[in-house]
Amino acid sequence: MRTIPEADIVALLDGVKAQFPNGAGEAVDHWVIKQGLDSTNAPAIWVWVILKDALASRVSDVLVVNRIRDLIQDCLFNKLDVYFDFGLGVYVSFRSVSEQAEALAVHDRPRRRAAGAR
Repeated sequence: MRTIPEADIVALLDGVKAQFPNGAGEAVDHWVIKQGLDSTNAPAIWVWVILKDALASRVSDVLVVNRIRDLIQDCLFNKLDVYFDFGLGVYVSFRSVSEQAEALAVHDRPRRRAAGAR
């Protein structure tokens, strides 16, 4: 599967965040990008919008979240879909910096096996 340099995706996202409603662009701390095949075996880009804890409330309204998701999807479709024969999936999720740190800590924690498992 073809991949796009992450720096190019970040540049596109940084360019679109000025259009986010409710001053939400200022709330973006950073982006987490993953590329691969989705559950339908189609090329996909997953975008996690990591929000500054102090400003995350700017993105708490469902209409704001939906508008931001639409802006990100439209931006990536318009600029990148041609490279994937117009079959690109774009998935957008939101987390605060503290939620992201917690998720990474849980992921890095050693897993325990169930009692009696071999």
